[in-house]
Amino acid sequence: MLRRRLPGATIEVLISDLGGGHDALERVLAARPDIVNHNLETVPRLQGQVRPHADYHRSLAVLARAKAVAPAVRYIPPSEFAWHEARARSLGYRGVAAGPQVRSSYRAEGLYQGAHPPARHSTRV
Repeated sequence: MLRRRLPGATIEVLISDLGGGHDALERVLAARPDIVNHNLETVPRLQGQVRPHADYHRSLAVLARAKAVAPAVRYIPPSEFAWHEARARSLGYRGVAAGPQVRSSYRAEGLYQGAHPPARHSTRV
């Protein structure tokens, strides 16, 4: 439905490990999103502390299946990130995090504050 209403839109999804549900993953992939994201968040040793409801090996299975169905077309080399940041700013984005292994959600508060500085109040005496 979204593709019919906005045929030029790029559709990106951020998915959980879906509880290991093969059918759920197949349903997501059948929708043919342009970009499928899944965050591992940590290393196996810390998985239980950092993401107690997730499973590291289940996450790897999700990523492997998604890659098999929709392999990456191209990886952006680090040398191109500055161009992407400049392009986003030229389009009016004030908070941009562009780079390899960037976790914009982790830095969201700082990006927001940088893009929306507090209003300056002038006081006349």
